[in-house]
Amino acid sequence: MTKTRYGMATPHVLLTAAASGVLMVDKRLLDPRRPGKEPSEGEKAEGLAQYSPVLPLRHTWLLTYSHAVEGVAVVHAAPSSYESTTLVSALGVDHFCCRTAPARPFDQLDSEYNHATFLAAIAVVVGATLFMRRRLAASDLAAAWK
Repeated sequence: MTKTRYGMATPHVLLTAAASGVLMVDKRLLDPRRPGKEPSEGEKAEGLAQYSPVLPLRHTWLLTYSHAVEGVAVVHAAPSSYESTTLVSALGVDHFCCRTAPARPFDQLDSEYNHATFLAAIAVVVGATLFMRRRLAASDLAAAWK
């Protein structure tokens, strides 16, 4: 199972594959309460998917990508300093480590994030706050003289 710092992210099950890889499968796909028919609104709210006798395997679930990790004996998962990421290590004849985000990196900024616009917005808010503070002080002083 993947682990996060505070356990807020959706846990995923780590499996070793016969093709020398490590798979990360969403725990909700393995939930025994999955309905046999189309899930109702309440079941959808719980995150239950419709039961299927065969699990769909997506290439994005393979953590080892195109790397072969021979003789995987044990898979370890450890939380990282970010809540959204988990460090996964597969040990065997080979050793494989990766950082994965089971629920997408919701607590990190993209590399394309526009920091200048963010800082400019903060500067505008601070400037407007200081301006309104002076204006309010002047208004209070004028009201006191009336």
